[in-house]
Amino acid sequence: MLFDHPGRALDLGCGAGRDTRYLVAHGWQVTAVDQEADAIAHLADLPRANLRAAQSSLEDFDYAIAAYDLISAQFSLPFISRSRFDEAFSRIKAAIKPGGVFTGQFFGPHDTWNTPDSDMTFHTQEQVNDLLGDLRIVEASEVDRPGNTATGEMKHWHVFHIIAQKDKKSIDG
Repeated sequence: MLFDHPGRALDLGCGAGRDTRYLVAHGWQVTAVDQEADAIAHLADLPRANLRAAQSSLEDFDYAIAAYDLISAQFSLPFISRSRFDEAFSRIKAAIKPGGVFTGQFFGPHDTWNTPDSDMTFHTQEQVNDLLGDLRIVEASEVDRPGNTATGEMKHWHVFHIIAQKDKKSIDG
């Protein structure tokens, strides 16, 4: 078990708010971030005592250093602009408390959405390993197969699913 009790969580790209709702219902203090106003509006009925909602891109969000026990980025990281990905992901990792957990996905080069005109970010397995080199991988899996999007559209998914933990003794963020 990675958590003995609820703490502070950051839900990056909160979308319809499913993960935020789950975390709040289980006692977490959640900061939910999405660049879409509709996503933030989906959270209006949640108790404000356990929720901070921020309309922001992941690139421009003001990440506090070592502030979160859990950072959840479910299918949101690939939408960070290629030109700003490395800087944004470094700030995301720095926001994880020592002993804290990151969970999210990276899209791979075989993904349908990896086209020359896309500004999305895609990574090879080696690049994912390099990005996570200062974290301990708790669980990792790769999906490389056809499937449906949330809207029912067929596409080829190439996704690296990751759960990783920051060293408990880490002080450099």
